[in-house]
Amino acid sequence: MKDWHIDTFGEIYPIIYAHRTVEAAESEALFAAEALGLSSKDSTLDVGCGGGRHMAHLQKRVGAIVGLDYSAALLCEARELMPRCDVVRADMRAIPFVETFDAITNFFTSFGYFGDTENSVVVQQLATALRSRGRFFVDYFHPAYARYALQAESTRTVSGLNLQEQRWIDEEARRLNKTTKVYRENRLQGEYHESVRLYEPEEMEQLFAAHGMIIQQFYGDYDGSPLSPAKPRMIAVGIKG
Repeated sequence: MKDWHIDTFGEIYPIIYAHRTVEAAESEALFAAEALGLSSKDSTLDVGCGGGRHMAHLQKRVGAIVGLDYSAALLCEARELMPRCDVVRADMRAIPFVETFDAITNFFTSFGYFGDTENSVVVQQLATALRSRGRFFVDYFHPAYARYALQAESTRTVSGLNLQEQRWIDEEARRLNKTTKVYRENRLQGEYHESVRLYEPEEMEQLFAAHGMIIQQFYGDYDGSPLSPAKPRMIAVGIKG
């Protein structure tokens, strides 16, 4: 599944995740804004912005916001949604900003796509893009909850397409994997893969601290609940310092 992200985040992605709407993102964006203490004085970079569904709400809270994503298809959606906002096509391993932003957001497990060395490069790039004492918000899944609640197989129909999804954890490689096969009238239209590194809370703290990114708080979900194996998320909020 190396470089799986190159093909997965194309035109089919919004169909697979059609339930992840702009409206559904409002409460998540507002929670991030509160956790980061965002104000009209802040400039913000949304890394892995996709179609801009979180940016659409964050732009109301900050002075300036820029979206960054590798998917040209999803960035087109973001431009249509927010014609006045800036979006940049770039790899998160090579963010083209230096000490530019007061805050960085990263939603919906848009971290951990690569191997350990390259994931470390991503954190270093986040740190480089932040100003001194800049804040960050990284929304990640909780590995313990994923092991407990993983649904190995599922089938659903969206926009006339039949989606067959398989999920599994490779404990040796420390990765959570997913394959989605897309059918129309029983004819295979495409096969898409996702693979994300399993980081325990302590591992993530150490990874970020190695680049001067101090995690100050973990949350277990967008309701502000504390980190727990019984909660689905591992939301890291911290500061470059």
